[in-house]
Amino acid sequence: TKTARSDDDFISTAVSLGSLSWMSSLLSRPTSLGRSWLTTLIHSHSDASSLATEDSTFAQFVCVDEFPAAEQPPKAFASAKPTQVICEAHSEEECESLSEPTSALTVASLLAQMKAGSDDPTVLKRSFGELSYLLWNDNTISPDAAAESVQVVVEAITKHSADPQLLGYGCSALAWLTSSVDLDSSTVLQDVHAVQVVVNSMRDHPNVDLVQESGSKALVALAEKSGGSIRDIVKAGGISVVTSAMTENPGHEQIQEYGCKVLAVLAEVDPTVRTSISRAGGVAAIASALKRHSQSGCVQRNGCFAYRWLSVDCCSCIRAVGGFELVQEAKRNFPDDSTLQAHAEKVLSSTHCNAFTQELPISSHHHKLLTRLRHGLFNQELGAL
Repeated sequence: TKTARSDDDFISTAVSLGSLSWMSSLLSRPTSLGRSWLTTLIHSHSDASSLATEDSTFAQFVCVDEFPAAEQPPKAFASAKPTQVICEAHSEEECESLSEPTSALTVASLLAQMKAGSDDPTVLKRSFGELSYLLWNDNTISPDAAAESVQVVVEAITKHSADPQLLGYGCSALAWLTSSVDLDSSTVLQDVHAVQVVVNSMRDHPNVDLVQESGSKALVALAEKSGGSIRDIVKAGGISVVTSAMTENPGHEQIQEYGCKVLAVLAEVDPTVRTSISRAGGVAAIASALKRHSQSGCVQRNGCFAYRWLSVDCCSCIRAVGGFELVQEAKRNFPDDSTLQAHAEKVLSSTHCNAFTQELPISSHHHKLLTRLRHGLFNQELGAL
């Protein structure tokens, strides 16, 4: 997206090679990066605008995703109404409101817009998109404005819980808000039950990729903020929801990326949840993500991050799904990723506890004793063994 904004030759090449048609074919499972890139191209190149006119899937996508805030529509749109170009699947009134360019965009103006349109899903979707776009370009926002925005977004998600598209946009805005400022979770995030709202959205709409992706992204942001949010995620059933999202969407790279990150942060901050993650199928889900998305640096990094902490208590489970081999492969494939390398080294250094048990024909009872010995709980167990 950044290259497309600054390099006209890149845009022309993308159009000539058919990249837009290829991306359009993926819009049944769109990603946030794909949406951003496609929208940028449409605004920058007349051939891309023509494709939007000809391709109904592409046309529907553009209307849903809206024009980037504070940007004028491209010249190709000037001679036609939005409904003639990008709104085949929507009413004229809805698309007119979605595609009208916004000027002087501020957090304060968006707050007022969201409050005034709290009963209008179309206004809220547009506001959520503009808020995310605003924070993406400039993430400076005061704690008070962020706190108020979180409250308004959570209330809107709760009120319109049957609208999956609104929930997806709302969770994305919540993720950006949580990441943009140091919120005091005890007075903001917990008070409005932000975690519970996100988990409920993912649980209620398991087959909607947008909700699963944005919800997982929001949980990452919430988990990284404080121990309070960690406890809320576990209490709300976030582990099973994230694991289910990864299991049901194995080919969706962003869901795998964010899912691995959520499980990693949970396992790092709260050691008591590591076995819960394993029991919920998290260890196997991470292995599947590493195997299926072997060329994705983000998935590989987050998967190794998760195994780094899960290996402390779940060595046998990781070995059972081939996790150590997958981490070794990630280490070989991404030699220049220092963060991944550090995580991988920690994971692989845990294999010494498995090499011993792997070769011995011992019972499950004795295997458990050996595991406890590793943690220093050996007084009675040592005599029994």
